[in-house]
Amino acid sequence: MMLTATDTAPGNPQSFALPASTSGSVRVEVRDAAQSNGESVDSVTVDHIMITSYSNPGSPPLAPSSMTVDATTSGSATLSFMDNAENEHGFDVRRSDSDPASDCAAGQVVDSIGANAGTGTMGYVDSSVSPSTSYWYWALAFNGAGDSGNCSNAVLAETGVAPQISLSVSGYKVRGSQTADLSWAGAAGAQVDVLRDGVVITATLNDGAHTDKIGAKGGGIYSYQICEVGTAVCSPAQSVVF
Repeated sequence: MMLTATDTAPGNPQSFALPASTSGSVRVEVRDAAQSNGESVDSVTVDHIMITSYSNPGSPPLAPSSMTVDATTSGSATLSFMDNAENEHGFDVRRSDSDPASDCAAGQVVDSIGANAGTGTMGYVDSSVSPSTSYWYWALAFNGAGDSGNCSNAVLAETGVAPQISLSVSGYKVRGSQTADLSWAGAAGAQVDVLRDGVVITATLNDGAHTDKIGAKGGGIYSYQICEVGTAVCSPAQSVVF
């Protein structure tokens, strides 16, 4: 994923720095993050897309420094580091399950984030982590001339124990249409993701109850989970049979 639009007001563009190695065709796909059932129209519109290429690569940027772990939960790690360059196009945040020592190319790129205006502190939240797991993080800067060569220091983040989310599901039919009532407890946050057969069908208030109006006729088997939004912290799967 390139980015999640955090400001949907008109006149506020969103930007993303492509990796320095990008070449050839670029395909951009926009998804409705709300994914609300029953919407009559999509809620996403794009006025225009602009891709800028720098023909003069210049010099590689200075390496970032002072990587720190600011906070962890069972489903996220919040990081910050110092941007020391003014000519970067962005940063690669790398992650490994072991200490990379001085190997900046170890592990894998967990995300690429856009450039900072000038120098200063950069923040990043990794929501792809698993509970009760240790991760090492570090960052490199890049521009058209390549990456910074050196990288920031690597830091250890240890995620917390996952809360025990319990879920029960009951299925019934309304005038022949399949309907499922979900009830749960133990999830953190204001909202939760509702998954049917491993796919998020909606994000709903974390009030402990949701009705999924499936709408299909006849028989069927469905598997449900409740997850904290955008994380892998989920209830055990529960099935309903029609």
